[in-house]
Amino acid sequence: MVRSIEVNKGSPHALFLGAGASLTSGVPSAWTCVLRWKRNIFETKNPALKTAVSEISLPSVQSRIDDWLIANGIWPDDDEDDYSYFIEKCHPIEEDRRRFFQKLIKSANPHTGYKLLGLLAEEGVIRSVWTTNFDGLVAKALLSSSTMSPVEIGIDCQGRIDRQDDTNELICVSLHGDYRYDKLKNTETELQLQEATLEAKLVETLKSQSLIVSGYSGRDRSIMAAFEKAILNQKSGGNIYWCGFSETPPSAVDDLLARAIHAGRQAYYIPDVSFDELNIRLAHQCLTGAKAIQADEIIGSATLVSTPLKTAFSLAPSKTTGLIRSNAFALTLPTEVYSFALKEWPIEGRWKWLRTRSSNNGFNAVPFSNAALAIGTLDQIKDEFGNEIDGEIHRSPITDTDMKVVDGAVFSLVQKSLVQSIASHRGLDTNHRDLVWDPVQIDSVRQGNVTYGIYRCARIEIRLIDSKVHITLDPTYYVPVPDGDVSDGHQEARKYKLGYQHNADYARDLEYWRKILIGDTQVTDAVELDFPPNTAAFKFRLNLRPSYAVINDGKAQAIPLSDNHRVLIKHSGKVFPEPQLLFATEAGWNPSSDTFPLRGLANHGPFDAESVKAMPQNDIQLSIICPKAEAQMLSQFLSTSDCKANAKRPGEYVVDFKGFSDVFRCNLVIPGLSDPNWITLPELRSNQEALNGCQELTSNLCAALTTASALGRSVALILTPNRWEKFRSAETDEHNFDVHDDVKAFAVRKGIATQFLDQDTLSPYDQSRIWWWLSLAIYTKAMRTPWVLKSLDTDSAFVGLGYSIDRGSDRDQKIVLGCSHIYNAQGQGLQFRLRNIQDPRIRRDRNPYLNFNEARQLGEMIRQLFWESHYRLPNRVVIHKLFPFTYEEIKGIKAGLSGVAMLELLEINHEPSLRFLSSRFQNGQFQIDGYPVKRGTALKLSSDELLLWVHGATSAVNDKNTYFQGKRRIPTAIAP
Repeated sequence: MVRSIEVNKGSPHALFLGAGASLTSGVPSAWTCVLRWKRNIFETKNPALKTAVSEISLPSVQSRIDDWLIANGIWPDDDEDDYSYFIEKCHPIEEDRRRFFQKLIKSANPHTGYKLLGLLAEEGVIRSVWTTNFDGLVAKALLSSSTMSPVEIGIDCQGRIDRQDDTNELICVSLHGDYRYDKLKNTETELQLQEATLEAKLVETLKSQSLIVSGYSGRDRSIMAAFEKAILNQKSGGNIYWCGFSETPPSAVDDLLARAIHAGRQAYYIPDVSFDELNIRLAHQCLTGAKAIQADEIIGSATLVSTPLKTAFSLAPSKTTGLIRSNAFALTLPTEVYSFALKEWPIEGRWKWLRTRSSNNGFNAVPFSNAALAIGTLDQIKDEFGNEIDGEIHRSPITDTDMKVVDGAVFSLVQKSLVQSIASHRGLDTNHRDLVWDPVQIDSVRQGNVTYGIYRCARIEIRLIDSKVHITLDPTYYVPVPDGDVSDGHQEARKYKLGYQHNADYARDLEYWRKILIGDTQVTDAVELDFPPNTAAFKFRLNLRPSYAVINDGKAQAIPLSDNHRVLIKHSGKVFPEPQLLFATEAGWNPSSDTFPLRGLANHGPFDAESVKAMPQNDIQLSIICPKAEAQMLSQFLSTSDCKANAKRPGEYVVDFKGFSDVFRCNLVIPGLSDPNWITLPELRSNQEALNGCQELTSNLCAALTTASALGRSVALILTPNRWEKFRSAETDEHNFDVHDDVKAFAVRKGIATQFLDQDTLSPYDQSRIWWWLSLAIYTKAMRTPWVLKSLDTDSAFVGLGYSIDRGSDRDQKIVLGCSHIYNAQGQGLQFRLRNIQDPRIRRDRNPYLNFNEARQLGEMIRQLFWESHYRLPNRVVIHKLFPFTYEEIKGIKAGLSGVAMLELLEINHEPSLRFLSSRFQNGQFQIDGYPVKRGTALKLSSDELLLWVHGATSAVNDKNTYFQGKRRIPTAIAP
């Protein structure tokens, strides 16, 4: 399309714009307006439920409003247009409809597509603009960024339509009126009275001009009738380019284009192209010289990022209430490595080839560009490679940049040389990469028919902390895999030892390994090790006094620090209080709050209890899918849903379960064994291959879900018994099959909520705990809201990005899918979007990155989604993903989010190696605590790196007691 328009840019083109063209400029879509009108009608009839339906983007809120409207007879007939129907129901007075749009449009500002329109008109690509919109954005954009003068034509000034063309003017026709001057056309009756003069001029224009349509769905019958007259009743005229958001055109558009082609016109549907993207592509293709430079400035690709790429965290504690100890020790590296070129390299497998050859001679080497880097002696290198070396062996310095690239050649070389040096000097076994273990077996455990030996082990990793090199010692256990063992028994054996490695246990294990590193020397604060061992060729110096951090827990008393502790303190942090959650109250006006979700539900009921109560169908319907043999057992278990169950261990993040209807204020409708919603799964042949059984089970489950969906909206509970364990997943050379994941994917596409059950769930040790977790899953999957966060900042949008790579595709054809989840400040979801990334950048870390245009489109999608929910731009947008933001991504996102005051881009990962141990101050001394670091602790490692514990010790259950959910190994932090 773009190339065709560029070739024919001397020929006139008419641009037709629908409401979709104005979304990124801050004008809500027709669909969003309908949602708002529905909600306004509902709120005026149910004022106590205003808070419960505030987040109109949630499907659950939309469903509740629709159910109430239908039950009260406020719903259009099948042949009525919902846009016209609901605006007239919400605002029956014509002047009120005008004022409604006046308020919306007042704050709208032309975004990229409109700003580029003037340049395209100056170039002669666009000769006239026709629109169903009454936002005036075309004229506003021309006046601010173009030498073209807009000639605005509407119903009350239709005489201008026949004025003589002027090359410095752009005709802008508002077919549905202008809120400033004309009577707006909104209702069904008004829309059918399309002004004959304007319609006739549109028909005449399209006889001689090519037509470009953007942001228009074809829902207006009068406009489509005008298109038919212009396109179908004569064979002259230009091409038709219909740009749409979806992969396939709406039926009315598809029919029109097909008929146009049959009538001899060139007609095309261009999928997934927004108005902004359309004009950006046209500008890049059609504009040259000064206009092209101006276009780049509008798009943002020529602008610099005005803010620093990284902004420092600010987390200065006002007092010290605690001290936590790390497993990190300062490390001094060799200052250089050997570098040499080789006359000939293997065609492939350079890393493995070098690793094998160097290790055979007692040193380490890795490929780097066209050279080899090595840590060893000159004699070792010469003995191994001899005449293969091209030129001299040089010394190459180790730079800070080298150590920042964790998967880089230099980092890898230094890491494994250090590990091998420690293993050699201290008589340890090693995997030559990151593990060392004591060769003396300390325990054994039997799993199935195999007995596994257990050995003390430490994971050693080099870690840059605040630009300084450290090593981390992470105590663990090594469990070798016996020959021929293909089970997961060795992993279970390892969990047997690690499962309850609490804070104090971890501290003892860490001290054990610290003493191992000290060896038999008398010096306890530092030790030197060389590699290759006993050669003094390359030296590592380990400082064996760990770094500490001071913590400020606002509720606790300040504690004194000795001089000995002060010299070891490298970091500081604070403990953020448990977040307040909002629940319902009987009155519905002022929601109650609590920090403990189960207690809040038990005492107050779910956040949306009042709105659910107002719905005509407020019960939750279950569909049951299970084999016949387990049906009675499952039915018996489900019959206890309304029974009270006392918590086995009160205070341990669970309270007494009062029964589903008592807690959630609605009924759980469970089908009987003979009801249609109880769907029996066919039996599987136990002697068939695992892969065949997986495929058969998946097919049976998908068929059952299709049946459940046809019976009405419900939550489907799926039970696959223990005897089908081998059919839940299968892996072969050609297939990697997982029944759970495949069925979930099918259910998502079909819009069916599912919950899988394990057979062990049916005979629970703790009935209260099981029913709490299951009932919460059912309630949320029924599109209900049990609680929300107490509002922190209602003017912010929170976005999470994720990527899925089709690694089975050819290298040059990898498909990267970008997902974005957007949440408001209460933690309620606004939207979920999934789209193809057309031109991903796969860097050396094997992660996908966006180019400028893809990042800009992401920013525009965020602004559009927030506009559709809140009718304004957010003041602040926070975007996070699992790997760094590139310069191009930052620049593109900023361009797409122009007008947003604050933009925060966070890289969030699980911290892989750095651990901290909490302590308590008692009798004037610090002692290792029995509980781990508190949940909500934030620790500043450097100006741009922070650790945050989202799992850990908490007093949310009881202010006087501490609780750690799971009571297993100390929790890891996330690193934003």
